[in-house]
Amino acid sequence: MFHSFINSSFIIGYLVFSPIFSLLVKKYNKIILIFIGLAIWSIFNIANFFFNDVYIIIII
Repeated sequence: MFHSFINSSFIIGYLVFSPIFSLLVKKYNKIILIFIGLAIWSIFNIANFFFNDVYIIIII
């Protein structure tokens, strides 16, 4: 059950942010958006190291 919760939260996040990034690509440089996405991903990976509970990461 826990594994499916993590998968569902990933898919929901992907579905929410994909159209947003699609609109941003038309306006801004793709390389900048890639670096922003990589920075956000890195911040969440570092936060994952400090938090023991996965639910806190999903709420953030």
